[in-house]
Amino acid sequence: MYQNIGNINVTGVLFDSNIATGSGGGLFQNSFAGSVQNCTFTNNRVGGSGGGLFQNNYRGNVATCVFNTNSARSGGAIYQNAATGMTSNSTFNGNGAEKGGAIYQVKGLCKGMFA
Repeated sequence: MYQNIGNINVTGVLFDSNIATGSGGGLFQNSFAGSVQNCTFTNNRVGGSGGGLFQNNYRGNVATCVFNTNSARSGGAIYQNAATGMTSNSTFNGNGAEKGGAIYQVKGLCKGMFA
């Protein structure tokens, strides 16, 4: 799923076995405000950043999500650049990357509460 400039909540979506050559194997969000809740990201992979979820210039929360076996060069599960918000009550299992197997953050004020 590709989201560019907007305010949207993504709830209860399964992102499974997606492939992207660039970034955001499951979900790509750019200049975005909102939340990602109760979603599952499984077996997504990219050649760039954010195997499961890529967020650039993002304001919002990631809550109660599951990230299993996603892969990327950076941010196996999540890649965040210039992001503000919180990642909470989420599970990360078997994600892989050269940098940040679970989460890779660049320039941001994100907080985390991980399960």
